[in-house]
Amino acid sequence: MSKVVFVGDRVSGLAFRALGVEVREAEDAAAASEQVEKAVAEDCAVLFVTEDCAAWAEGELDALREAALPAVAILPGISSPGGLGLARLKRQVERALG
Repeated sequence: MSKVVFVGDRVSGLAFRALGVEVREAEDAAAASEQVEKAVAEDCAVLFVTEDCAAWAEGELDALREAALPAVAILPGISSPGGLGLARLKRQVERALG
């Protein structure tokens, strides 16, 4: 069965935990990078990451951009102002269209 993992702060992860998603808490840059690396090493198929954690683990997520799996979705966290996920999507569309 495909594994779905959420990496983010504890409060944001509560909703995902209720849905049966594996939640990995990360409250700082070191923890975010470590949790993303662990999820990838365990062959997760879908990786949800809060915007704060995505900014902290940018290097790890950039390495995943060319890979088919895991599919990475950046979501606004409980305390983030939003915008990072939309900016990343905009860059990907611009790359695809040329």
